[in-house]
Amino acid sequence: MTVKTNWRALLAFAHDVCAAGIAWSLLYGLRFNFDVPDPQVADLMASLAWILPLQAAIFLGFGLYRGLWRFASILDLQRIVLSAGLGAILIPLVIVMLQLQASVPRSVLILYPLVLIFLMAGNRFAYRIWKEHRLYSPLAALGEPVLVAGAGEAGARPTKELARSRQWRVVGLLDDDPRKHRRYIRNVAVLGPIAELPAWARRYGVRKVIIALPSANHVVRRRVAELCAEHGLEALTVPSYEEP
Repeated sequence: MTVKTNWRALLAFAHDVCAAGIAWSLLYGLRFNFDVPDPQVADLMASLAWILPLQAAIFLGFGLYRGLWRFASILDLQRIVLSAGLGAILIPLVIVMLQLQASVPRSVLILYPLVLIFLMAGNRFAYRIWKEHRLYSPLAALGEPVLVAGAGEAGARPTKELARSRQWRVVGLLDDDPRKHRRYIRNVAVLGPIAELPAWARRYGVRKVIIALPSANHVVRRRVAELCAEHGLEALTVPSYEEP
């Protein structure tokens, strides 16, 4: 693992341990309408002293820090649910087996895993959504604008791949099929027919056009290339846009 990856893993680990502490403390507060009596405050602090290390060990045991939040998946959610569930089972067992004097409200024991799952999974998926869609924000869309000629499967592929690129930004697709006009492919609009390419290029300040028409005949692809050349636009084929 790289130093950067280790740093991210440590940050994620610290977040989850804090989430466990927040979930436990929040439920204590809710149980007593946020006016926790002094004896219960002492019980809360005493329980956190061993619950947090226990929960941290469970997190590490389930391998929650092998991946990145940016790629949070259902598998990560399953691991979070299992780790929170195991914690919910072990915490009352420890209280009973060690005969601890701390009095833990039953509602805290029942709701703790649900709140913990919400905090851990919710933050992960919120972060992933923000990372994947931040380029659609007008303030964050700083990549070079490009148009895609072709709104079929070949056009959808670069639209998906370039959504995470900081160098490129697909501002629209063009296609001669009127049924596709004003529809969206991965949050990118099909603006109109290919003949309108020069107008849309001027509107968005586009200098490069990706030709994604593998199923079209050679005449159509040549017409698009000639249209680009006529208006000073650089035409890229589907494979070539990935080249530096």
